[in-house]
Amino acid sequence: MFLASIALLAASQPDPFDPGPHPLLMRHPTVSATRIVFAFGGDLWSVARTGGEATRLTSSPGIESDPFFSPDGKSVAFTGQYDGATSTPTWSPPKAAFPNG
Repeated sequence: MFLASIALLAASQPDPFDPGPHPLLMRHPTVSATRIVFAFGGDLWSVARTGGEATRLTSSPGIESDPFFSPDGKSVAFTGQYDGATSTPTWSPPKAAFPNG
């Protein structure tokens, strides 16, 4: 009876992660002082650490994944797969890609 009460209590607690009506699978996030960059759908995306709408950073025919901010937060290294070859380019985004920091 005691275990059933605990199970009922646990089931009645709100889920700490509610993805809302449009959940997305965001993978391999990297965090700077002001931005989060993550992989989704074979491209890299960015969003402010404070939240908001994500912005697509890449849209090539290849697959970009595993982003990682440089220590100063000014560039992002990532894995790119293009024409069957895998490389690790770095990208220094223009100011417009990271508005407000």
